[in-house]
Amino acid sequence: MNKMLGLIFAYSRYSGMRELVAPRTAASVPYAGRYRAIDFCLSNMVGAGITDVGIIMRDSYQSLMDHLGSGKDWDLSRKNGGLFLLPPFSYGGEQSHSGTFTGKLDALAGVTSYIAHSREPYVVLADGDCITNIRLRDVLARHIETKADITVVCSKLPVGDPARSIYYRFGEDGRIVGIDSHPERAQENESLGMFIMEKRLLQRLIQLGRAGDMVHFERGILREQLSSLRVLPYFHAGYVARLHNVAMYYRHSMAILDPAVREQLFDRNNPIRARVRDDAPTYYSDNAVVKNSLIAAGCRIEGHVENSILFRGVYVAPGATVKNSIIMQEGKVLENVFISHVIADKYVYISRDNMLMGNAAYPVVIAKHSTV
Repeated sequence: MNKMLGLIFAYSRYSGMRELVAPRTAASVPYAGRYRAIDFCLSNMVGAGITDVGIIMRDSYQSLMDHLGSGKDWDLSRKNGGLFLLPPFSYGGEQSHSGTFTGKLDALAGVTSYIAHSREPYVVLADGDCITNIRLRDVLARHIETKADITVVCSKLPVGDPARSIYYRFGEDGRIVGIDSHPERAQENESLGMFIMEKRLLQRLIQLGRAGDMVHFERGILREQLSSLRVLPYFHAGYVARLHNVAMYYRHSMAILDPAVREQLFDRNNPIRARVRDDAPTYYSDNAVVKNSLIAAGCRIEGHVENSILFRGVYVAPGATVKNSIIMQEGKVLENVFISHVIADKYVYISRDNMLMGNAAYPVVIAKHSTV
């Protein structure tokens, strides 16, 4: 069996995510009631049989470390291999870039010793904030079958913010011949930030990048090497969510209420794992009203909840109405509150007799630990 080393880039923080990335990176943003964005990428790797995964971090990574722990919940707490958290300064060595790196290639240069110690012949690189369910075994099989130097996973349809996205252009033979970065408008063939290649090739690209003082992977060393490498696409047709700004986060979160989307993201044959937290079942009072909502365990619902997502431990008091909103872990919505199109981060306390209303394009965002 051909095995892979997994490397996840978990340091991006998009300004468009506003208060949601103040205490954390985009990879650590809570999603779908009980998950973090990184759970999808990490679960895809574990589902492909990858047992050696490195998480490349830069700053604001305490939230991510608390969530991942030893990796036990993803079956990555192992004597050999397992989950490795790779903060800056730790693995670079004397001749590598270190510190506050500015691009993926720069980040990879900081973990060269970790890469070198892996015995796996292939490497999969992935963005930790790309939410999708993909069978990486199939991507590797296609990579080997087509004899590609690098296989890049992309979507034929635009899924991200163009200002944060990379798009590919193809030649007549199907090879990637051009890369467009951060255009004004969305294009076809958008990169999903996933790549498979031989470990030896990745090490050579890192060395070439160092020699050329490059810091970026796709719009740096990959673009420069397109003419000399066989770079082929793998088109992923499943549901994809990119969390580049608050409006996108809200839209993709609300999409979870659609059973068809849930079926794509939470495929039982390729399960998405999350950190286990033992909560009692959610309590619904006799007067509670719940419609078309996703409610995690440990909640107490005594009011009205409609078209909303409630994370673990949320309390909705009698007389309170929660519509079209996302209330994260341990949120409290007290009596006679009315909220619509609101995203409340963890441990938010909304006191009685309040009214908060946003819209789908610009939802109200309440920062973590806030009292309203």
